[in-house]
Amino acid sequence: MSSIQKRVQKLSRRRTIIGEDKGKSYWIYINRPEKLNALDKKTLTRLALEIKKGCNSNSSAVIITGSGRSFSTGADIEDIIKLKNKEEVKEFFDKIKAVMDELVSCPKPVVALVNGLAVGNGAEILLAADVVLASESSWFSFPEISLGIMPATLLSNGGYILGFRKAKYLAITGTRFSAEEAKIMGLVDEIVPQEELEKEAAEIVDILSRYDENTIKAVKKVAKELYWNNIEKVIDIVSELAISEVAKDKMEKFLSHKIKPSALQPRRTLHAY
Repeated sequence: MSSIQKRVQKLSRRRTIIGEDKGKSYWIYINRPEKLNALDKKTLTRLALEIKKGCNSNSSAVIITGSGRSFSTGADIEDIIKLKNKEEVKEFFDKIKAVMDELVSCPKPVVALVNGLAVGNGAEILLAADVVLASESSWFSFPEISLGIMPATLLSNGGYILGFRKAKYLAITGTRFSAEEAKIMGLVDEIVPQEELEKEAAEIVDILSRYDENTIKAVKKVAKELYWNNIEKVIDIVSELAISEVAKDKMEKFLSHKIKPSALQPRRTLHAY
C-alpha cells in the first residue's frame, strides 16, 4: 500500500472528499474506492468546495488524487440513471462544470496525480489541471459514447489541449489508451513509478513555490480566457442525450454487466451496441 493510500485510510473511511493542508501543498483525495471514485452529485458538490478551500489556502499548490486503485471513473452512472428529466440531468452536469471551473479559476497551480485508471469525467479533470503526473500502469478513456452520451469537457475545451481531431477521435471511439499514449497526446506531463508519485509531486511543488504568485495567476488567467469556453452549449446537448431511451437502455445494460464500454475491450474490436 502506498503512502498516499495509508494517509487516506487514517484521515477517514467515510468522507468521499478529503482535504489535507500540508503546508506547501493542499492535498485533495477523491475517496470512494469501493466505487472506483465515481462522482455522484454529493461528491461533486464536496469536491468543488474542497478545491475552492485549497485554492484559498496559504499553500503554493493544490494536489488532487484518488484513493484505492483509481483516480476516478467519472460520473456515477447509478446517479445519472435515476434522473427524471433534462433539468435534473443538466443540474448534475452543471456540478461537473463547477468542479472544472474551480480548477481553472484557481490562482494556484493544480497538480493531478493519476494513481490508476482515469475515465470519463475523471479523465476530464486532467484537462483542467495544470500539471498531470501518472503512474506507469495508469490508463485512460472517454467511454461515454458506449453509454449513449458524450464527454462535454473533452469536446468543448479538450481540443485546445489535445488537438481537435484527437479530441473527436477519443470521443467517438471511447478507446482506452496508456499513460505513454496520454503523454504523447498531451493529457499527461510526466510518467513515474507508482511509489514515486508523491515524491515527484513534492519536487514539482517545490519548484512552483519559487515562482512569483502573481505571474502564475496571470498565466492561468490568460489560459482560461483563451481556452476555457463553450462548455454550456455541450452540456445542453449531453443533457438531451442522457434522458433519451437509447442512453437509459445502455446505462441499464452497463449496470447489469450486459455490455462493456469500448474502454474495457481490446482496441481492435470496437463495435456499437
